[in-house]
Amino acid sequence: MVSEASTGVVSYGLSVERLEPTPPEAIPLVLGDTVTGAVNPPTAQDSFTFDGITTGTYEITTSLASGSPSNVCMNVYQPNGTSVYGACTCQGCFPVSSSSVQTDVTPTQDGTYLVVVDAAGNDGISDYDLDVACLLGTCQKGKTKCLLEDTPSYDSSTGTLTMNFTVGTPYQATWNGWLSYGSVTELLWSQAQAITEPPVTVVKTQTKVPKSGTVGILSTLTTAKSGITCSSWDLINTGTP
Repeated sequence: MVSEASTGVVSYGLSVERLEPTPPEAIPLVLGDTVTGAVNPPTAQDSFTFDGITTGTYEITTSLASGSPSNVCMNVYQPNGTSVYGACTCQGCFPVSSSSVQTDVTPTQDGTYLVVVDAAGNDGISDYDLDVACLLGTCQKGKTKCLLEDTPSYDSSTGTLTMNFTVGTPYQATWNGWLSYGSVTELLWSQAQAITEPPVTVVKTQTKVPKSGTVGILSTLTTAKSGITCSSWDLINTGTP
């Protein structure tokens, strides 16, 4: 419920962010790579994730971009959704009058950590730079390279196309698949793909696929920051129409 404190009229904005499990729209961070972002519109929250392991200490830094109209705030959350740290760059909060906020996190458990960035006071917009670095120890497991492979088969008696995928991704992504036959390109699926280490086998089927000669199956894993991270393209003969 939202209400006004007395008898006046007030304008307001409202935003909600999921803390646990981590929100699907959160952008995966890469150690040592700086992300430039903007909290816009007012009351918005930007969410990011990084994989934390107990053998390392991580330094998370959010800095005001030059000319930013508002101060920036940052919160870091453990895999269970509890806060590790929260601070902003504005007067009246810690650190006072600083152009950046920084915290060091030594995970007590392996898992996905959430970083939420918003404008101080939640009533303005803010431009910022965000970075996660390995401060001490070992901060990464042996990472699975992005992997997407398909071994398709076709049953001409039922018109069923079976796609046997091997899927591996060290970060959350969007998995897309298309079928191309004749002059038609059809989107078969577009879905969120969680971190998959080690790679797993995923079987997808498509029924009522007509005999169309050689058809193509295109599949991609994508992220908001990097675009297509890996892809597969396979051809299979479905027989003469």
